[in-house]
Amino acid sequence: MQKRIYLFIFILHIVFYTQVQAIPSIGGIVVDAKTKEPLVGVAVWITGTSLGGVTDLDGKYEINVKTGTYTISASYISYHPSVQSVKVGEGITPLNFQLEENAIGMSGVVVTAKRKTASDIATLSSVKQSLQIVSGMSSQQISRSLDRDASQVVKRIPGISIVDNRFIVVRGLNQRYNNVWLNNAATPSSETDQKAFSFDLLPSKMLDNIMIYKTAAPELSAEATGGFIKIYTKNMPDNDFIELELGSSIKEGTTFKTTQQISGGTLDFLGFDDGSRAIPKNFPSNLNNLERAQVDALSTELNTHWLAKPSQAFPDAKIQFNIGKKWNFSPGFSMGSISSINYACDFNTKNKVQTNSYESYDFSENKAVYDKEYTLNTYSTQANINLLSNWAFRIGHKHQIEFKNLFTQVGQNTSSLIEGYNNYRSAWFKYQNHLFSARSVYSGQLSGAHELNDQGKSKMDWNFSYSYANRREPDRRIWGQKRNESTGEYEYLIPSASSINELGRLWLENKEHLFSGAINYIYKFNLGSYESTLKAGGYGEYKYRNYSERSLCYQRSITGNITDAELNAQDFESLFTNTYLGQNKAFYLKEETGFENLYRAQAKQISAYLAWDVPLTKGLNLYFGLRGEFSQIQLHGYSDAVTPVYVNNPKFDLFPSANLSYRFNDKNVFRIAYGYTVNRAEFRELAPLKYYDFSELATYFGNPKLKNAYIHNIDLRYEYYPHNNETISLALFYKNFTNPIEMVHIVSSGENFSFDNAQSARVLGIEFELKKSLDFMAMKDFGMQLNAAYIYSQVKFSNQSNEKNRSLQGQSPYLINAGLYYANDKIGLSASILYNVIGKRMLAAGTLNINGEQSSPDVYEKARNVLDFVLTQQIGKHLQFKFGVKDILNQAYRTTQTFEDILDGKKVFKELDTRYYRPGRTYSLSLTVKF
Repeated sequence: MQKRIYLFIFILHIVFYTQVQAIPSIGGIVVDAKTKEPLVGVAVWITGTSLGGVTDLDGKYEINVKTGTYTISASYISYHPSVQSVKVGEGITPLNFQLEENAIGMSGVVVTAKRKTASDIATLSSVKQSLQIVSGMSSQQISRSLDRDASQVVKRIPGISIVDNRFIVVRGLNQRYNNVWLNNAATPSSETDQKAFSFDLLPSKMLDNIMIYKTAAPELSAEATGGFIKIYTKNMPDNDFIELELGSSIKEGTTFKTTQQISGGTLDFLGFDDGSRAIPKNFPSNLNNLERAQVDALSTELNTHWLAKPSQAFPDAKIQFNIGKKWNFSPGFSMGSISSINYACDFNTKNKVQTNSYESYDFSENKAVYDKEYTLNTYSTQANINLLSNWAFRIGHKHQIEFKNLFTQVGQNTSSLIEGYNNYRSAWFKYQNHLFSARSVYSGQLSGAHELNDQGKSKMDWNFSYSYANRREPDRRIWGQKRNESTGEYEYLIPSASSINELGRLWLENKEHLFSGAINYIYKFNLGSYESTLKAGGYGEYKYRNYSERSLCYQRSITGNITDAELNAQDFESLFTNTYLGQNKAFYLKEETGFENLYRAQAKQISAYLAWDVPLTKGLNLYFGLRGEFSQIQLHGYSDAVTPVYVNNPKFDLFPSANLSYRFNDKNVFRIAYGYTVNRAEFRELAPLKYYDFSELATYFGNPKLKNAYIHNIDLRYEYYPHNNETISLALFYKNFTNPIEMVHIVSSGENFSFDNAQSARVLGIEFELKKSLDFMAMKDFGMQLNAAYIYSQVKFSNQSNEKNRSLQGQSPYLINAGLYYANDKIGLSASILYNVIGKRMLAAGTLNINGEQSSPDVYEKARNVLDFVLTQQIGKHLQFKFGVKDILNQAYRTTQTFEDILDGKKVFKELDTRYYRPGRTYSLSLTVKF
């Protein structure tokens, strides 16, 4: 249904584009005659009339007129005015101005224009004028990189890092401590086991800007301790355009190499499952309700593809088609739309990935004692489809209505092959895991902004949204082999007790619906000689999730007379036929699905706030307020086949916040902020359901007894703005947690992980940001950007716990992003070198024994330096080439454990790799044609 809606919207857009004719207008750009930089706020009007406009943050303007000849004036404080004549025909008539500086100013001209948000200057201006501490990234800056999706974009923002290539970590805090909104509306969780929005779902070219609010405010959700992330997609275009982009990339170690893939469906190339992996329709909901003979008859109807077959990995490919249209029906009414279709197909191979776990390290013999010593090869093919259709309607200068739609489909077909020695079982094993996962996300929003009086003193905005997320894993298949030590040959591993981890198949589906609505009111009034602002608003949200698994396993028959030798002489796929499949034959199908394989949950939230922006003196401003939130999570699941689990935790809290800023002048700002926030448990963290992750060889389950975490936040930041597009800032922050929620290793339970509350934690950090032109070094057209953060954290446990105080799980002690940029508009050439490193961080806390001594050390991800290069050449107005190399250094990805002991009276250490591989460089080339 959603796909049909999107197709209709896109066709409607094309119909409008071809049928509606824009009225005549004059448009262009105003720049400084000397520096050629765009001038913001220039008054441009038709001489002798009141009809005119003002340049936006890119120096652009547009005036709607009738056909004819006009005299146009452009004026700006401290610049000589400029007057030109122009003859206007159909469509947009271009008219540009270059203004000369003048020491004598002129009286201001008051005009109104729609604020642009996609440029560096616009984003920097938003950061500068914000009442809170905020960092941002513009579409203009995104275009200078090779970043293909939002996850790659945000890691270049100060204090930001990315986990698992898609989850955002702000200021070293785990992704669960962040809140993500898309176009002013909440987003559903795209994952089954994470409280997080998957940023890899959003292509970078669809983004207008990303803003990350690092301090609390009454109008923002209180559930944002690390950061409140607002992602804005593109909306009203400046000019009509049609754009086609074609691109391809080559990965070292993947492209033109042999890949392994199991036979899939006919729609895999689009990211959708065609139904061929589905359970047959005549299958009952549970096989345990049938006679054994009926189950045996049904077991041969399942998909019989179990073997990965070799094929060649082609170069990655992407194609994007964008269309933008603006209609000026009258001077008081206009409409604009941007629609985009993006398709990408990627191949990725990880060869010879060392995947080890250890019992200990024998320092006397200087050798590791392995638990498992495996080599993993992973082959994946991913298809992405992204559809965007945004519409904006402006009625006069007081009213704007927007309708925004985004649909993303990501399908990934993965075959993983593991081989190695299991010390615990004293044998060599091979395992194959074949998984097709499909993620679908839709977000639709209807919003409005209105000025309620002529002076703009009273404003109101509202937003209604619906979001949907679905993750499906249809028919994941796992099977294994065990080496016969006497023959050296691998034999089929058919367990005597059914096990999904050795011979079984799983169907998983997670559906989440989210409805939300918000209304905000702003009133400005004079407080003495200054203008003050009152804000009030409300927010409501309802979220519903339905999670279900179906697990079917195979078990060795004890009544059959088929020998192991006969079985191992057969091709593996031929075993799933009537000859071998049945209770009295070689092995049989068994239902392992129970009530513990599903849960249903819903969350409600009702919020209201009141805020006051008070100018205390010239330059000194206090923004403070109070937010009240009622929240309730209800969950129904099972801890085993018969034991129900109910969660119902209604809670009302008040969250005060205050932001104090002092503007010494237009270039210097000092800020100090306090906020009280909350971190609530997510559905998956409360659900007792167990999920086995084959790639991590670990099982995860929830904890229904989790408590909310509460946090006090204090921030200080100094900001300096030398010029329009330059900034220098230094920030300090402190956070104090009560009952922080973390992922924990369950002691004496193998590779099992769950969630729990620690007693308390604290975080202390410093951030630095520099964005500067290099003109002062006689390097015209060059610029640089540097941002870095250093973070210290400590988690504390009660005296009754055997845990030791340590750093926060997932915390990065330091982050560095740097970039050197070159842009020459005269020849259309731009280039950039981008650097990123994230410090060594804890992925999982180690296991301690009952005496609090080290049993299994903490697992850390090592720092990895990443260097990218991008070269862009513009040819005329309609053609652009982009070439890039990603991950030039190709440093190894490493996770480690460090063992310690006492040897000859001295403490000794040994660092061992738990995972090691090199991702490989990526070479990309794209061509963009714009009409």
